[in-house]
Amino acid sequence: MSALSAAFFHDEAATFAKLESLLWPEGPVCPHCGGMGRITNVTGGRMSLRRCGDGTKQFTVTVGTVFESSHVKLHL
Repeated sequence: MSALSAAFFHDEAATFAKLESLLWPEGPVCPHCGGMGRITNVTGGRMSLRRCGDGTKQFTVTVGTVFESSHVKLHL
């Protein structure tokens, strides 16, 4: 069985969840200020968009990774 047959390679939301579990095992961390306390989900925006209450900046799990400026869907 190939590793590419894993469920998170076939759904973008599942891919974001898998990447978040790998990069943030203790929960989301703001890449700008390093805060973990007041992070909220932003509704109606990009997938898994979050906002830091301490620094008031928006971010996703892809910030600071090779996927940050990619326009290709994460699961592809």
